[in-house]
Amino acid sequence: MRAVFAKTKYDPKARDIWALALSASYLEIAGLSKLNERLFSVKTNVFDTIAEHNFARMLVSRLGCSAKVHYEPADYGARPVDFRVSDSKVTLWLQMKRFAVLARENRRDKIFEMIRSEASKIGGNKYFGVSFSERFSEAHVPSLLELLQREAVVDFPNIEQELSVNGDVLARVEFTSPKNTKLTHLMLGYGADIDAVNVTGLSTTQIRDGLRKSAGAFTHPVSDQNINLLVAEADRQHDIDIANACFGTEYIWERSTGGRGWARKDDGVFREPLFSSSVVGLIVLRRPEKAVPISEYRAALYINEPHLARAQLVQSRLGIEELIRYNTVV
Repeated sequence: MRAVFAKTKYDPKARDIWALALSASYLEIAGLSKLNERLFSVKTNVFDTIAEHNFARMLVSRLGCSAKVHYEPADYGARPVDFRVSDSKVTLWLQMKRFAVLARENRRDKIFEMIRSEASKIGGNKYFGVSFSERFSEAHVPSLLELLQREAVVDFPNIEQELSVNGDVLARVEFTSPKNTKLTHLMLGYGADIDAVNVTGLSTTQIRDGLRKSAGAFTHPVSDQNINLLVAEADRQHDIDIANACFGTEYIWERSTGGRGWARKDDGVFREPLFSSSVVGLIVLRRPEKAVPISEYRAALYINEPHLARAQLVQSRLGIEELIRYNTVV
């Protein structure tokens, strides 16, 4: 099991390895060896497959012997759907994805990790925090490290410095000396943005695009016998972004004569023809502890309004407690 984590940057604890081994055994008994094989053989996007693995364990635990769970059934078509859950009355078709973080956040995380790693090589009894402008890029990291090197030896308990290029402030660095411990090297305490950044629109667009791609896996419309559902692990996405992507961007309207109200634009994917006919809703999964990869999920169903009558069936079948509709304020 350690070999699975070795393909990632995550440093597993003993409980992670034990939990993954237990889940793999559980799925093997349930006839989902194909998913185990995928997890052990995949080279990239390992956490996408871990999310499928977690969800499969959730399905098997919930359904027991009352329904059969299949992973990527070969008889579905050229593009197999991720999961088929079937009993004598109805079949649930579940297409899963793990929502990606914004490209901006990926770049920023990479920069944070680079600075954290290099700062650990600079001797000094100080914590430091960095606030970045939007214009800070990987190319500015060497200049920031030079600033850290200079300030590490300054004998002041607390100090703030700026990194500027041609008068443009790209980063602010705050140094703090610990009171009750002795550090052997600089230690990154926090990373932040100098100015408030509105990423809601960017995240909503990315979620929308991902949902459209996933919905393309369904080859038949929704019926009493066939329930199509999208599923997404969304630990780093906000409810408002998901709701805006599904139902439409929310806004506040006001009348010149007084009075105001809340509404949504018609830019949600659930309004599009493919979703109206072929997608009952989106199941959003979140781990109770974001930093623990092998985990159960809390689930919420974002229901596509034309299929509201099927919400109760989905919730009772899959054990989903929270129902979110187009007029739910999130």
